[in-house]
Amino acid sequence: MAALDVVRLLQTMPQATRLLATVQRAAQGDPEALAYLRGAGWQEALDLVRPGAGRAGRQVLQALRELASSNVVDGEFREVDPGPAPWAGFLRWLQGRTSGAFVILGPRGQGKTTLALRLAQVWARETGYRVEGLNLYDCPGFVQPINERILARRMQVLKAALQGALANDEPGDEDEAVEIADPSAALARMQGRILIIDEASLVIGSSGMDQGRRLVRQAMAQCRHLHWLSLFIGQYAQQLPLDVLLTDATFVKRPGGAEAALDRQHPYVQALWERAGESFKGIRSNPWWAAYPHPQAWTYVDCPDAGHGRPYRGLMPFREPDAESGEVA
Repeated sequence: MAALDVVRLLQTMPQATRLLATVQRAAQGDPEALAYLRGAGWQEALDLVRPGAGRAGRQVLQALRELASSNVVDGEFREVDPGPAPWAGFLRWLQGRTSGAFVILGPRGQGKTTLALRLAQVWARETGYRVEGLNLYDCPGFVQPINERILARRMQVLKAALQGALANDEPGDEDEAVEIADPSAALARMQGRILIIDEASLVIGSSGMDQGRRLVRQAMAQCRHLHWLSLFIGQYAQQLPLDVLLTDATFVKRPGGAEAALDRQHPYVQALWERAGESFKGIRSNPWWAAYPHPQAWTYVDCPDAGHGRPYRGLMPFREPDAESGEVA
């Protein structure tokens, strides 16, 4: 071990020892120790796990996680401590959604689909909804692949049901095999879905009369009526109709830097890319970076109303989904 590392470790040990002793007192019910750990103690622990701190810092952070497990969203998005985290209120709001439309933007390879799958996994656990993917390559075990024809059929069924009569033709898929003479049964059959539309440009054409464009708009408009949670994924905002961007929340993965110049020249779109870019530039100085030390584990959030009219615009970390079982990885 280099001499400098030895000095750092020796300097770290007294602080780590003190924090571990505080953890012990908190575990025994000391309210002052627990209050300290929920506040400044977390920051001290995160400081300890920075480069050069060694094993002592990691031991402290693990002890803190175990102690606070009943107050942690570790089973959902792997938050270390939701209390002081700026995204905590938004996260609670997000996890509680039973309907809504959401957009995920960002360059290739930055984890857009991973974020969509994680959101779908958490929502499925909370709601019991079925997860479906359109244009989703290598669907994990908890996602049922569908195609554009099935989505189009559902919109036709919805329209007919709202008009009081269903069209007398074949169901779009086995899941829609309901008595077509009973519109209410067909409508009930479609409710409660989590829909991921990946590679939006494969579905949405440039023409205003394009079927895929109409389907995406319809899916967004009917989310609340059908109890759907819909996720639309694209590299650029221009791949989506402008009104689809007026969703419950937009997530932006780390921009490459040229998006504001290449994307739709609209004030909202330009501001979105600029705010996301600035946020990611300073990500390594974020106090939570030590717990999520990779840019792909983060997303910029633009949510106009995360409950009671309070917006949230800023970064949020998330955890990768377990592709097979749907359990926490």
